Amino acid sequence: MRIGEALALDVGDLDPTQHLLIIRRGKFGKTRVLPLRESTTPHVVRHTTAMHLLRSGVDITTIAAWLGHADLSTTHAYVQIDLRMKQQALT
Repeated sequence: MRIGEALALDVGDLDPTQHLLIIRRGKFGKTRVLPLRESTTPHVVRHTTAMHLLRSGVDITTIAAWLGHADLSTTHAYVQIDLRMKQQALT
């Protein structure tokens, strides 16, 4: 999933009964359907999107606003710095 697609997602784009994520505003305006594992939940989609945004260099305060968090400490629960980011910080 592309960053722009993730940012354009709506709650209605997730079909938990059929385990599908519908990308309605994809590249060139195309619609596509992504199959999800049974363990994929809205929370997993939220967390994964937040991590992709962080890895792309988006500021954590922007991610907090996108997630609708009033307190930045709430965002830290979603956005854990992963090993790759730690390695980049050390080099």
